[in-house]
Amino acid sequence: MRNFNSYSISEYRQWLNRQSVNRRVTHIQIHHTWKPRKTDYTGERTILGMYRYHTETRGWTDIAQHITIAPDGVIWDGRNLNLDPAGISGHNRGGIMIEMIGNFDAGEEKLEGPQLQSVLAVVHLLMKRFALNQSHIVFHREHAGKTCPGTGINKTEFIRQVNQWKEEDERSVDDVPIDPRRFSDVPNNHYAAEAIESLAKLGIIQGRADGTFGLKDPLTRADAALLLYRFLEYLQNER
Repeated sequence: MRNFNSYSISEYRQWLNRQSVNRRVTHIQIHHTWKPRKTDYTGERTILGMYRYHTETRGWTDIAQHITIAPDGVIWDGRNLNLDPAGISGHNRGGIMIEMIGNFDAGEEKLEGPQLQSVLAVVHLLMKRFALNQSHIVFHREHAGKTCPGTGINKTEFIRQVNQWKEEDERSVDDVPIDPRRFSDVPNNHYAAEAIESLAKLGIIQGRADGTFGLKDPLTRADAALLLYRFLEYLQNER
């Protein structure tokens, strides 16, 4: 039986920072389910229903999306982040797919409250993690004859809300002292602790899935190339 895990915003932030993603992420896809609607949501049973439809009916290897945002704001995991999604035909390469449960066409359901806050948070965290900016946010309808993620969602306003969430989050982070204990094998008094933490926040370096950094591991030529590539991408996106 396929199992799915649920997270709050703070839990998802920690989980995302621990993931090792080897493929290049180039954009964030925003979708709505249309069906099931918000009123159809029944927790993990709804996620499992989508999984069965995607694998048994559509014939895909896994659930289409990497992330599902529930009406109550719960964040569900999905497809492995190292795999492209099954979201927009011809435009999946490099994508991270977010599926919002609900029908957000005008006159139907509204994206609001905890669900909206979780969507904004996840988009911000993904942008930060993969050194992306607002130009990398893609609505499904931009590449298909569909209304997805709903005609009731204006992209310009959505991006404004993401930027507002980003500003508020960064202000709150700035008020908190750097915590080198993000990685369990980095002592507080290690000479590189602050540098490691700062680069991790920028998404330039990553830890292992078990929450460690690999402090004593040797740096391979491949590791060095990846670090340099991420740093150059970060500089380019900051211009």
